[in-house]
Amino acid sequence: RPPRSTLFPYTTLFRSCVLTDEVIEPSSQEGLVATLSAQISAGDEVALDLTHGFRHYGTLGVLAALFFERAIGATIESIHYGLYRGPGEPASAVDLGSATHMARWSDALFTLRHSGRLDALPALLREDGHASAATPVETLSFALRVNDFARADGAARQAIASLRALGDDASVFARHITLTLAQELELLFDSDHLADWQWRLAERAHASGDHLRTVVCLQEAIISAGIADPASRTDYASRETSRDEGREVAARAGLSDLYRDLSHLRNAMAHGSRPSGKTKKIMKNDATMSDFMRRCFDRLPALIDRLIDEPVA
Repeated sequence: RPPRSTLFPYTTLFRSCVLTDEVIEPSSQEGLVATLSAQISAGDEVALDLTHGFRHYGTLGVLAALFFERAIGATIESIHYGLYRGPGEPASAVDLGSATHMARWSDALFTLRHSGRLDALPALLREDGHASAATPVETLSFALRVNDFARADGAARQAIASLRALGDDASVFARHITLTLAQELELLFDSDHLADWQWRLAERAHASGDHLRTVVCLQEAIISAGIADPASRTDYASRETSRDEGREVAARAGLSDLYRDLSHLRNAMAHGSRPSGKTKKIMKNDATMSDFMRRCFDRLPALIDRLIDEPVA
């Protein structure tokens, strides 16, 4: 690409000017975004200059930039708005591009809160200069994606400590966002029992419509609940024992059918085997899956509490 200007980062790039009406009606506002979008492709580096537009173009520009990033895949370099400071005063340009950076943080925190995934967070932390916090968050994110719960346990504690250790030299926004992130991680992992945060991960997976992860985390939570020694909760032999003995506990609690259905459902979904009988009915569509998940979330806490109180392995 051409060398960058020392005055404005976009003056040596291809420029496109768009003439519009006053863009008052919602249809006109959406039409403006559509007009601009037609000139932008994935991978483009975009700078928006809103100087010679109406005052409400600042808001529209930020919203358009978010659309370009998420819907098209462009990179927003800057959103400039020229400021006239009065006679005899030098004019200047303000870059509103930080709004897209805050929006990326908003998306990442929303994803964590509603699905338990941390995928976008390490890159954002490094972008803001917090590599010491990014590394354990990245380790935690990977461990959760591959269901390495033993590794995730230690990584979660380290991530929370690193986020809370950011000093006063960090910006106000950085301190606020990392504190918020630490609090969200504590909501997920602030428990001495593996079953508790596997259950919370299942809740978030269910809220995001991820049926497979919901089923996996639910069954793993039940198995973990039946193991007394924290050091053995990720041990294969202990988990096998807890799974087998858990069937008997479920039967005594009147939950034998639900326990069996969850196990069969997990096998069918995780291994891709053809479902049959009741499992096939549960997997018919979103509505039948959601109904089964609701029954699990309503009735299985009693089984988990019983296994924690009376472990079987």
